Amino acid sequence: MISHQADLLAAVRALDVAAAERMLDIASTSGQLSDIVNAADEDGQTLLHECSAALRSSDDAQLRGDQMIALLLRHGSPLTPNRLGESALTLAARAVAGAFSIVGGSTVWNEAT
Repeated sequence: MISHQADLLAAVRALDVAAAERMLDIASTSGQLSDIVNAADEDGQTLLHECSAALRSSDDAQLRGDQMIALLLRHGSPLTPNRLGESALTLAARAVAGAFSIVGGSTVWNEAT
């Protein structure tokens, strides 16, 4: 593991793509990148789970969340279940549930109220 695992987790939770990318670049030089991205905590939460959960916590998270997910998907699986059997993909879907509506045959983004 990289020595700054807690810093990487904090960057993912904050959707700080630049910081996470720097830390993952460091991890790639040690050959541990896939292990780090797929590592799970005691609840089975991977970095992708944490990123998916962060999508729910911020109104402006959409773009940064998309970028973080793309970064993590290069080396991690969105299908790895946590202790509750929820994949990061499931959590991401829940995060945006209700965020879109069909209006006049078009999909529109629902603004936060």
